[in-house]
Amino acid sequence: MNVDESAGAPAVTNPVVRERAGEIKALVCRVLETEPDAVGLEDRFVDDLGADSMKLIELLSHLEIEFDVEIDEDELDRLVHLRGVYDVLGDVVGA
Repeated sequence: MNVDESAGAPAVTNPVVRERAGEIKALVCRVLETEPDAVGLEDRFVDDLGADSMKLIELLSHLEIEFDVEIDEDELDRLVHLRGVYDVLGDVVGA
């Protein structure tokens, strides 16, 4: 995925994810209990933001509910930062 930092949003090909990128980031911040300014595309949820594995499972669950999709638990390996969340959702939304 390419990132257009000047626009402040990731350049994603999935139109749903692109359109809802701000909402997705807000959901991530709500689940991780952190401020949006503290979460960049590459900030690792566990290493940089102090999340634990239960928070990642909770995030996966919230994403499934919000987007009415099923995300395989194997995708937890990719849900390590915001870019990974966008990538995973891009793969399952509208698929």
